[in-house]
Amino acid sequence: VEFCGGGRECGDVEYLTGMGARGTVDGKTYYLGNDKLLEHIRVSWEERRGQFEALSNEGKTVLFLFDRERVLALFALADTLKEGSIEAVAGLKRLNIAPHMLTGDNRAVAGYIAEQAGIGAEFVNAEVLPADKLAAIKEQKAAPRHGGKGCVAMIGDGINDSPALKEADVGIAMGNGTDVAIESADIVLVSGDLRAAVRAFALSKKAMRIIKQNLFWAFFYNCIGIPLAAGALAFAGVTLNPMIASAAMSLSSLCVVGNALRLTGFLRNQLKGEDSMTKTLKVKGMMCAHCVKHVGDALKAVEGVSGAEVDLKKKQAVVTLAKDVSDEALISAVTEAGYEVESIK
Repeated sequence: VEFCGGGRECGDVEYLTGMGARGTVDGKTYYLGNDKLLEHIRVSWEERRGQFEALSNEGKTVLFLFDRERVLALFALADTLKEGSIEAVAGLKRLNIAPHMLTGDNRAVAGYIAEQAGIGAEFVNAEVLPADKLAAIKEQKAAPRHGGKGCVAMIGDGINDSPALKEADVGIAMGNGTDVAIESADIVLVSGDLRAAVRAFALSKKAMRIIKQNLFWAFFYNCIGIPLAAGALAFAGVTLNPMIASAAMSLSSLCVVGNALRLTGFLRNQLKGEDSMTKTLKVKGMMCAHCVKHVGDALKAVEGVSGAEVDLKKKQAVVTLAKDVSDEALISAVTEAGYEVESIK
């Protein structure tokens, strides 16, 4: 676009919630946003609709740059799944938690991403504004679930997610998200890994189960031990020596603490199981972002690899495995891409 090459500054910038932004260059107003913004400003874009639909069906988010007369340019942004999203969705389903998607993207893009992640089409709410996300959370909270039990959790990382995060029974923000989202949430996933949310839910379920066990057995134990120690059955010749009673009381506390400590082993086993599904490769020869993409694409093409996160600074690639993959297969993929694997673990 003409003014981009001229290095001119854009002033009077205003963010339009859920649609895009507008600004002024040399006294003329320009807009950058989605198709909703186009329709809101009432700019004709029929000649671009074919391109828009084609790109959307490929799972890309399309942004328009336009003035009040015509569309000047289209930008297609490829949405990719966050590392670990597929595993996170599968983990939530195993915990009997139904994952929903709330997104401002158009339905074609949302459907494409949801299908990759394993979220059913009936649980996808697309083209929603922040107010719509808030309304969706309120609707889920009001809906009867499991006989009136259960709660609604919201995971988000953006400004638009903050009202919904605040309204949800449990708001979970990504550690790499906006400050507003983090302030609105109850829990922050410092690593920014969605799989951490699955661990949090699993841990909370296990903790509640252990709490109920401790309460039951403590109540049962005391209902028998206290009357016995008080001499309620002395008429029948059944008594309890005070020394034995005090030892029994201490043993009760030890049992409660020991049962609670099982949480440590539970979390350790979860982390161990997750680590066993990843491999880290030290890659030699990566020089730029293009190298990172080549290595990532090569690893993702290997059968059994569900994801690959390549770090240029650390010169390493961490692959997530859906099944057992040999080191030789991973090394071969990187070598064929033109790089060298120094080590793998």
